[in-house]
Amino acid sequence: MGCKESNPAPDASMGIPYIFQIDLDTRKVVKSFFKEGRTESVKFGQSYIRELGDEEWAHLRKVFLSAKRTLTENLNPEKVKYQFNIRQIEKEAARVSYISVLPFDEKLDFTSDFREFFVNDYYCLKSDCTCKSVHLVFHEKPANTGSKAPIAGSLTYSYGSQRDCFDENSRGSRERVGALFSSLKSTRPDLASVIRKRHRILKVLCGNSQRKNRPPTSPLKVGRNDPCPCGSGRKFKHCCGR
Repeated sequence: MGCKESNPAPDASMGIPYIFQIDLDTRKVVKSFFKEGRTESVKFGQSYIRELGDEEWAHLRKVFLSAKRTLTENLNPEKVKYQFNIRQIEKEAARVSYISVLPFDEKLDFTSDFREFFVNDYYCLKSDCTCKSVHLVFHEKPANTGSKAPIAGSLTYSYGSQRDCFDENSRGSRERVGALFSSLKSTRPDLASVIRKRHRILKVLCGNSQRKNRPPTSPLKVGRNDPCPCGSGRKFKHCCGR
């Protein structure tokens, strides 16, 4: 946050005198954010948060999440860096949860039988895979904040054909999972397009991660008496190796 006087003196500096960072969970000033010589900002930030009540903290969190959501919705995946576990993705075909990569994007929440649920969507990101599907895991929202959300069931959904396939390892019955999926589709008629976009973003991010971590190739070693790699037909020492 940056704070300055609302009605500064005419000769006051145009800069922002107090810049500080707040942890919304601990409700404290993040001292590690400051560099040397910013002790006044630390004191000002601490004074500022002492004036905040629960309503103001709730408003700050709402502003924070809104800003993060806007950034996520408008991100250019070509310019975002994220470190994936490429070995697990390529060798073990591990699926990646969208929210684990972009936690501030819109959640796939819905209500079924007057109970609240959310969906965790997992994608295959193998470089040679052309599938158009997602593994959806349904969680029931816990009554107490901070409690673990139990899994209610799972299935695989193809956003290409818009067909679903029951997961035989699902913790919920076929009928139960079918009812949850129907509620989700009723809440999100744009589900196929949302899933398609999420898969595309993760594929681009994963591709960038692979290229960044690919070991550099060794330059081609050519002997002096070997044919020149330029294709001239002459020996390397009499061509490009001169």
